Formats: sequence, structure tokens, C-alpha cells
Amino acid sequence: MSKKKTNTVIEKTLYSTSELEMAIGEVADIQRDIAKLNDEANADIKKITDELALKLEPLKTELQSVSHGIKSYCDANKESLFEKDSKTKKFLTGEISYRKLKDAVITKMTQKALEEILEKNNLLSPYRNFVIKLAKIFLTVKIELDKNNILKQENQEKAKTLIDVKIRDDAEGFYIKPTGVETEIEIEVENAA
Repeated sequence: MSKKKTNTVIEKTLYSTSELEMAIGEVADIQRDIAKLNDEANADIKKITDELALKLEPLKTELQSVSHGIKSYCDANKESLFEKDSKTKKFLTGEISYRKLKDAVITKMTQKALEEILEKNNLLSPYRNFVIKLAKIFLTVKIELDKNNILKQENQEKAKTLIDVKIRDDAEGFYIKPTGVETEIEIEVENAA
């Protein structure tokens, strides 16, 4: 294992105010050189990134087209492709599968909507007083939906009515995992109910 070589800094000795003034000017010159080199490197990186984006765009479009074509074929031929109770099919070139997505709470919750919920439940005024008291001791509080609690089966209907949320509990993802490639492609199949 090789050790990383560190530069030893040798302090420049100054003997007069005029040398001090020259050294300060030297610092400015060095900083300009560093900035120039960084700017040149960033320009090169941007050029390479832009060129790469142009080369990748048609490949990403083709990947999306082929992937959605695979999904459409599998959706149409699901029964003949997959054995009973199986959601994965292996081929020499890779595998395809359907998997249930994790349940999720879908909402367009804003700060105003949260305050309306507090108001409906006569909690807005006590909440604001609490926030003011916390501010005096340099603390803050953040109100957010308790999504884990909403996802509990017994709370879902009440949450849908009380705070206008949707529960995604029946969504499946479609996955393509080619042989020899570590990443799989996911295409969502169903949306929230």
C-alpha cells in the first residue's frame, strides 16, 4: 500500500515592510492563477458534460422505447409468460418481474392546508402560541403528516376524509434486469387508488 505524499510547506521569510507588500501581491497573483486554472477546468468539464448529454439523449430515448415495449408485451401476455403465482420470468438475456410497490401516502399538502387542518380541529391558535414560546428559546417546530400512522389499515378511511389524502396500496412496479448489468429498470404499472 502506497502512502500519499504530502507537500512540506516551507515558510517564506520576510525581512521588511516592502517584502511584506510584495508577498501580499504575490498571494494575489497565485490566487488569480488558481482561479484561472479552476475556470479552465470547469469549462472543460462543462464541454465534456454537454457532449456526453448529446450522445446519451438518443440512447436514453431508445432505452425508454424498448423498455416500454417490453412492458407492453408483458402486460398483454402476462398469463402465458409467468407461471401460476410467479411474478418473475428468467431468460438467457435477463429477467423481468412485477413487484408490489411499497404503500405510500399521496398528497399535495402545503403549509396552508396543514394550518386549515389545525383550524378545523381548534388547534391553530394553541399551535401558534406554542411556536412563539419556542422561538423565545431558539427552538422551532415543524408539522407534517404522520404517514406511517395514515398507512395503518384502520386509519386510512378517516385520513382520506379528514385530510384529503390518497393511499397508494395496490401499485406494482415492472422491472427489467438484463444479465451482466447491475442496475434494473423500473416502470410503474398502477397509480394510486
